[in-house]
Amino acid sequence: MSQPIRVILLGAGFARRVQGPAFARHPDYRLVGLASARLESARAAASELGVQHASDDWRRLLEEVECDLVSVVTPPSLHHPMARRALELGRDLLLEKPAAMDAAQVEDLLALAGSRGRVHALNHEYRWVPARAFARELARRGEIGRVIRFVARSHYEFFSRQRGMRWGWLCDAAAGGGMWGAIGSHLVDYAQWVMGPARAVTARMETQVAARPDAAGLERAVTADDGFIVQADFEGGATGLFEGSAAVAHRDDVFELHGEAGTLVIENDVLYRLAPGKPREAVAVEPAFEIARHGADARLDPCYALLTALAARVRDRGEFRPSLADGLATQRVLDAARASHAQGRRAEVPR
Repeated sequence: MSQPIRVILLGAGFARRVQGPAFARHPDYRLVGLASARLESARAAASELGVQHASDDWRRLLEEVECDLVSVVTPPSLHHPMARRALELGRDLLLEKPAAMDAAQVEDLLALAGSRGRVHALNHEYRWVPARAFARELARRGEIGRVIRFVARSHYEFFSRQRGMRWGWLCDAAAGGGMWGAIGSHLVDYAQWVMGPARAVTARMETQVAARPDAAGLERAVTADDGFIVQADFEGGATGLFEGSAAVAHRDDVFELHGEAGTLVIENDVLYRLAPGKPREAVAVEPAFEIARHGADARLDPCYALLTALAARVRDRGEFRPSLADGLATQRVLDAARASHAQGRRAEVPR
């Protein structure tokens, strides 16, 4: 049996809930180091996950601890420097989404990864959710005819005033916070995986909760968006709509793939088919698209499936998808939507 792939994990927030447990449970990997901005957080996470090396100095950790893969799970403002150093040191890379602060940073990482011959991956784990993967396959088979419209609606309540969330980096645009990056990046990645490239967007970002108390109880202004409405035009003539908010009172995820001969709807990861003159029917996912179940957190199962696919590419040095190239395609849409909102007009997505 091959030796486990040695992993350094940068981040102890989201990483502690999803990537960390997924790596720790997976037989193809061994966590060897973990860094966080606060040493006590790094040590606590390392203890939970069985990691030997814990540090509050990510640069020193990368320099001193041997590893094969670096997983970057930090606020987006740190993605570029962390990922760049990992690639410079000859490590393969798994990068949390959104890939960086802007497309120029992702272009730099993609070029560096190519010049160093490194395997690189974006953590768009929701591509492995069975209903989403199978819906894409049915569309590719032509089951609903030519797809002419894509709709994604994503609602969460964790930014609502009633939840009492403290001010943190997600509230800070300078750190890469905001729901367009956090939620919208997933929606855009899935849309372009299904539909092909978006060529233009018209967007409105919103901030419904204007201030939040920080750790000291002082009100701080929220500079990042907590919701968005984005209309997209895809190459080939199809249209799309991305609508999301984290400041509402409920939670749901809905995707609609509208074809000329039928529609596929995914509601909270259950797949349905609609056809002219017929009632809506549930669609059973084919076994090839099912994934193993590992825990209560809905993100853990698809993340584990992503890691399984990634391990094969780390070992055979093949191309992994979604990669930094996919991250760049998504980032260009994110950037164009922000420009559209700022300028009050339709914005082209760079090719």
